[in-house]
Amino acid sequence: MIKVLIVDDEYTIRKGLEKTVPWQKYGYSVEYTAKNGLDALDYFKENYADIVISDIKMPLMDGLELQKKLHSKYPELPFIFISGYEDFKYAKEAMKYGAFSYILKPIDIDELLTEVNRAREEYNLDSYNVPLKNIIERNFFDFDKAWNFSNYEYLCNDCENNYFCVVTIRCRHDDMKSNIFLLAFQSKIQEIMNKCFPKKNYVLIEASSRGIVFCIMNSDDKILKYNIAKVVNLMSEKLGESFALPFGVWTGGIYKGISKLIDSYFESFNNDTFRFSNNIESNELGFHDTFDFDVYNSLFSNEDKIIRMLFEGNTDEAKKELTKQKNNIIENHLSIEDARLLLRNVFYKFIDGIKKSGQILELPHKLNSYGFLSFSTFDDMFEKTFEMLDEVVTLIKPLHYNQTNKSMEDVKSYIKEHYSDPYLSLTSIADYVNLNPSYISTEFAKYEGECLTNYIANIRINRAKYLLLNSAFKITDISNSIGYINQTYFSTVFRRFTGSTPSEFRKKRLE
Repeated sequence: MIKVLIVDDEYTIRKGLEKTVPWQKYGYSVEYTAKNGLDALDYFKENYADIVISDIKMPLMDGLELQKKLHSKYPELPFIFISGYEDFKYAKEAMKYGAFSYILKPIDIDELLTEVNRAREEYNLDSYNVPLKNIIERNFFDFDKAWNFSNYEYLCNDCENNYFCVVTIRCRHDDMKSNIFLLAFQSKIQEIMNKCFPKKNYVLIEASSRGIVFCIMNSDDKILKYNIAKVVNLMSEKLGESFALPFGVWTGGIYKGISKLIDSYFESFNNDTFRFSNNIESNELGFHDTFDFDVYNSLFSNEDKIIRMLFEGNTDEAKKELTKQKNNIIENHLSIEDARLLLRNVFYKFIDGIKKSGQILELPHKLNSYGFLSFSTFDDMFEKTFEMLDEVVTLIKPLHYNQTNKSMEDVKSYIKEHYSDPYLSLTSIADYVNLNPSYISTEFAKYEGECLTNYIANIRINRAKYLLLNSAFKITDISNSIGYINQTYFSTVFRRFTGSTPSEFRKKRLE
C-alpha cells in the first residue's frame, strides 16, 4: 500500500477525503489526517508518507511552510496542494518550489485520483520503500553504470509476501574502515550464506563500515526463526575460523510486508538486538547506543539541492552546504567513510547529470578517478573535492546556457506535438529528450516561468477554447481530442484557467 497523508484545517474536508475516496481499491492507505502543518510535521518525526495532500492556508503552519520543511529532508516527496481560487497565486508559488500539482476546491474525486496516480507513476512509488532505497543506493552507487535495482526489486517483492528479518554482522569499527578487510569479510559471509541458503532466499542490503547487512526471508515464520538461529551459529563457528578479530551478530525484528522492512533494518543496529559475539562486549564493536538514522539520513537530505546549485554555477553556496554536512559528521561522531560516501555521491551524480543533460564534456583524467576521495582526513578530502567541483563547473559554464535553452525548446516542441496524448507525462517527455525528469522539471520552470504541468494544461485549454468557438464538436469529443479522457476532470481544469465550465464558455461567447 502507498501511504497518503492528508493535511487540512477543516475537519469535514480531511475526514471527507479519507472516507469518500476509494483509496484501498487503488492501492493506497490514508495513514493520518493532520489538522495543520505542525501536526503533519510531528507525524513525520516517527512516521513516513509516500504522498502528501495538503491545503495551503492553515493556522500555525501553512502548507507552503510544511512543504519547504519536508522538502529539505525528503526532496523526492510529492506534494499535491488543494486550494480555493483566492489561493491560486500561492499554489503557483508552491509549484515553483517543487510541488507536484494543485487542485482547486471544491475537490473533484476523479481529478484528485488522477493527480495521485500521476504522482505514483512519475515518482515510481510502487517499486521501493523510499528510506531504505536511499540507504542502499548510497552504499552501492556506481558512477560507471546505473545502480542496478534488480536486487532491490527482488527484495521488495519477497518481503511483501514473506516473513523476513534483517541481520547485521560487524567487527570493531576501526577494522571495518579498511576496504581490503571489508571485502574479505563480506566475501566470507556471503560464502557462508550461500551454503546456508542454496535457494538464495536472502539479499545483501549493505556492505559498509557499519557492517555487512542482509535480509533473510521465508514464507513460514517458524522456519525463519530456525534459519536465523542457524545463521547466528554458523557465523560464530565459520567466521571465527577465518578471522582472529572480534565480531558480533545483530538481528532486527521479524515482519511481513515491505513497509516494515525499514523497521527491521534500523533494529539490526540496536544493542538490544545483539545475538552473539566471540568474547567481547557488544559496545566494543561500535554500537554504543541505538544508531541515530535521523542524523545519518540528514547528511544526504540536501544532495539534490547541492547538485542543483552546482548546475546553476553557484559553487560557493554548494560548498557552504557541504561544509555544514562535514561539521554534522564530525559533531555526531560519524566516520570518514560517511563523508566519503556523501562527497562521492554529490560529485559523481553531478557528473552523471551533466551527461544526461546532453552536454558533451571531456573531463581531465584526474576527474575520472576516485583518487581525490582517498585522503584520510576530513579537511583534505573536502578541500580536494571543492577544487574538483570548481574545475568541473568552470568547464560546463560555457556549455550549460545554450544546451539548456535547446533542451527546453525540444521539450516544448514535443509537448506541442503530443498534447493530445492522454498519457503525456514528465516521464514520457524525459524519455524522449533523454534527460533526467527532475532536471527537466526544475529547468523548465526557470526557462518558461511556469511549471511543466501548467504549460501542458495551457496548451490544451487554449486548443479547447478554439474548438468550442469554431466547431460543433461535443464537449466530450473536445475533451478526448486534447488529452483529457475524463470529461469531469477536463471541466475542472478548464474552469481553473477560464473561470467557467466549457459549456458556459461556449454559451457566453456565442450569444
